[in-house]
Order: sequence, then structure tokens, then C-alpha cells
Amino acid sequence: MQSRRSGYTLVELVIVIVVVSILLLVGMPRFRRMLAGDELHATCRELVGLVRSVREQAMGGQQVMRLRFDFAANRVWVEGQGAETADGPQAVSEYQPGEGVRLLDLWSRRAGTVSAGEATLLFFPKGYVEQAIIHLEDEGGRRYSLELMPFLGTVELHEGYLGYER
Repeated sequence: MQSRRSGYTLVELVIVIVVVSILLLVGMPRFRRMLAGDELHATCRELVGLVRSVREQAMGGQQVMRLRFDFAANRVWVEGQGAETADGPQAVSEYQPGEGVRLLDLWSRRAGTVSAGEATLLFFPKGYVEQAIIHLEDEGGRRYSLELMPFLGTVELHEGYLGYER
């Protein structure tokens, strides 16, 4: 009788490891680009969540809430009427976009386009929000636009730079 041995030889295992290593080396740059692009999308999702949260805070607290943008520092924070001090409004919470993602500009019907300094979006106790579009960009030049619907309180995510003609 002949004995059957199952398993792989050392040479077969080395060949498989070499082939897998070559495939990883070739695919790594594409995988890295995919992850960088995902950071922009993740930042957009987090901002959509922040907008929804501020709207709920305004409705729940029956107060005007403000979402503030600082383009130089690339940060966003929330202010509410209840958080006023002698020095002015206090930040309720703060958000920093993902690494490699920057706040490009903010368009609102009230203030127009603001891309430098600071800008403010207002959220009202009845659930309304200013009509606005938040533009974000990553290091690769990819852009996303977050369009805030004033009466519905929803946010639509658009790939690319959405104009203001809407």
C-alpha cells in the first residue's frame, strides 16, 4: 500500500507567499488612495450627524443654536443661547474634520459664500435651518457638498462642488 500524505511542501508555501507579497506591493498604492478617499466620506457622514444633532438640540431646548465654522483653523463647533457667558457664547461641542480634509467654504442664503475667517449657520426651535451648502475637499482635490434643506431639516450629500443656483 502506498501512503498518501496531505499537505504542502516548503517550496509550494514559499511560492504562494512570494505571489501574495507581489500582489500586495502592486495593490498597496491603490488601497492607500481608497482609504484617503474614505476619510473625506467619513468626515461628510460625521458632519451630517452633527447637523442633525444641532437641529435636535435646537428643537429640544426651544432655543436658537449656531453651528460655527472657522476656515483658518479648519474646525466646527456648536454654540447655543443657553451657553452665554460674560465673554460671549461658549462652545457646546467641537468637531475637527478628518486628516487631509479641509473645510473649503460655506454658502448660505443669508451670508453668501464665506471661505475665510468664520461663518455661522442658524438652527431654529421649530426645526428650521438656514438654507446652506457646506463644501469639503481632500488633499487629492476630491470635493463633496452637504446641502442643508431649510424646512425639511435634512442634509443631502453630493459628490463634487454643488453650485448655489438651487
